[in-house]
Amino acid sequence: MLIYSGRVFIQVLEGASRDLDRLLEVIKQDYRHTNVTVIHDQPIERRRYPGWSMKLFETESRYDSQAVHSILSADEDRLFEFIGNLIGQSSD
Repeated sequence: MLIYSGRVFIQVLEGASRDLDRLLEVIKQDYRHTNVTVIHDQPIERRRYPGWSMKLFETESRYDSQAVHSILSADEDRLFEFIGNLIGQSSD
């Protein structure tokens, strides 16, 4: 899933570690992407967002950019809560 607010993009990627490592390298090499930062990287037992594929959520109508920036600097539980609230789904 891809979340957009102003000039900030947040993307949640789930999958096999090897596949995600390759994808991250492709993203970093793409000239359209700058300041790529991994916020959370940890093995999971099950998908946090099952059934989701690529979908864009634009947040400016519901959240201002300053709020999104403060969420990005928060702990992972708060970040996942924000994402779950945004898409209307529990992240548990």
